[in-house]
Amino acid sequence: GVMTGNFAPSPSCTPFRGYASFGDLFVDMTASLGVVQRYLIITFRSVTATVIIILVFTLILYYYKCAGDSKNVKIRLLEERIEMEQKDKAFLLTRICSRTKGSVCQEVDGFDFERRSRAGSDDTTHL
Repeated sequence: GVMTGNFAPSPSCTPFRGYASFGDLFVDMTASLGVVQRYLIITFRSVTATVIIILVFTLILYYYKCAGDSKNVKIRLLEERIEMEQKDKAFLLTRICSRTKGSVCQEVDGFDFERRSRAGSDDTTHL
């Protein structure tokens, strides 16, 4: 920006016609804006402000990414826990049937505990 500011613009050059320097066009453009827009432009021209704004946006994006990842992990762990509970129920019901020599299992018509534990469905709620 310093080098272009030192040169006088060509009078025949369309964007800079009628201006004494390259910066005069920018000054005229910002003068026609409102106070808020002018403040934002001046702030963004500062390298420090731009770096801080980019850093804040990056941190916000990182936070939301981590929050989403943690929810996905929680869902996966809960699904594994449900699956293990289903296997535990099926195992315990099978053990009860084997210890009682099938007297408890006669109440459940045609329920195959081994097949249900492999399939992962929970149809033991009607007991």
